[in-house]
Amino acid sequence: MKNIISALVLSITLSSCSISAYYAQDTSIKSTPTSIENIKLFSNDINKEYIVLGSIAVDAAGSSISAEKLLKKKASKIGADAIIYCKMTKLNSFTQRTGISGVAVKYN
Repeated sequence: MKNIISALVLSITLSSCSISAYYAQDTSIKSTPTSIENIKLFSNDINKEYIVLGSIAVDAAGSSISAEKLLKKKASKIGADAIIYCKMTKLNSFTQRTGISGVAVKYN
């Protein structure tokens, strides 16, 4: 019984966690944070001049909406205006998880 309770507590703890990663392409680029509401997501390249800030990814418990909000929150902290080449991955197992990754860019 103790093992079952421990496993249940561990699975609930893991299901509520979110994971994020950011890999800067050029660490010398410094940007001021941007507004979360203004960050756009694109599945392909865009027809605008931009500087690549780096690769960004999140994995969150719940729906694609919660993962998108977390991605935009992380991107706003590094000063991104958009995320291009976005790819979404859904995992439906014991808990529903959604991952989104892409390339964070700053408009020129």
